[in-house]
Amino acid sequence: MLWLAIILTAIAAVGLPQTLHADYYRPANTGADALYTPLNSFSHYTFDTLQLPDNFDQHNIDHRFSTLFDNLTHPDAAINSEGGWGRFINRQILPYDTEHSSDWPTALPNYALHLFGGGIVYRRDLEYYRAHQYAHPLWAAVGTAMAAELAQEAIEKKTSAADDPVADVFIFRPLGIWLFSDDQRAEYIEKNLKSAVWPHLILYDPSNDQLRNTGISYVVRPQLLSHGNTELFAYMGMNNLVGLSHTLASGNTLSWGVGAAITRIAFPNGELNYKTRPSVGLFGDRNGNLLWSAIYNGTEDLKLRVNIYPWQNQPIKFGVALGMTDDQRGWLGVTFNMPLGLGAGF
Repeated sequence: MLWLAIILTAIAAVGLPQTLHADYYRPANTGADALYTPLNSFSHYTFDTLQLPDNFDQHNIDHRFSTLFDNLTHPDAAINSEGGWGRFINRQILPYDTEHSSDWPTALPNYALHLFGGGIVYRRDLEYYRAHQYAHPLWAAVGTAMAAELAQEAIEKKTSAADDPVADVFIFRPLGIWLFSDDQRAEYIEKNLKSAVWPHLILYDPSNDQLRNTGISYVVRPQLLSHGNTELFAYMGMNNLVGLSHTLASGNTLSWGVGAAITRIAFPNGELNYKTRPSVGLFGDRNGNLLWSAIYNGTEDLKLRVNIYPWQNQPIKFGVALGMTDDQRGWLGVTFNMPLGLGAGF
């Protein structure tokens, strides 16, 4: 799927100039936006669920792709194996069955992460391809989005139900693409919600063949609820926080939030259950461009996670991530302008 995304973007890479008022793609020399490329974004979206190492990993990927494509090519069988169309609608689309109310939380990430979050990721890629004069920016962005969706769904096959990719691939990610393909709708959402994509710095630890510090989150600041230099702040993903953003005299913004981090997805007695723990986050950004973040009690069994993005206009842009696990082991990593960096525990 990674090579598929590369091939699709390469096919579209020659074309005539196009113009567009950019709302989501903002070239930058500092912060997380300085490390953004569609390929890096593809990696952040694909590996997002590796934040839950008890549930998901990147191993046996060939077998998981086989299972995924079997679910997608036989959607009726996948849905019937999980209780039929009624349970599918109740669990994945519109909660209505009180006898299976434990299924209801499953629909939340479909709307918040695959539709809304996936739509923002797609829109930023689309504006990137347009700004860089790709011949077919729409198809390049759609190809990147759906390849990332398939790759993420394959990783999730270690734990996910058979009907889960049916909902994400056939319903919610296409809805997100449709929602953000229209320039006026996309501009309205950005103007009123000040939405942004805030990824972690992905690190590869060769000592245990594991990806660490994965994750992508989506930030909104509803302007209807803003007052002066203070805005409501919501941070959505595997870690969900709500708090306030404060614009400082320097022009930077300091945000804080409290909430819950998902630590494990369990299925006691066949019913879906999310295990969470209280979490706190502190963030610094400038006009939506994340400069640094610090999260206490986050995902990935991390007691502390700190990400520092390029802080000045560097010839070779790099970021630094460090943290401490729940059992008091530290880790440190560095990433350059590539999908993955290198990290190690100590």
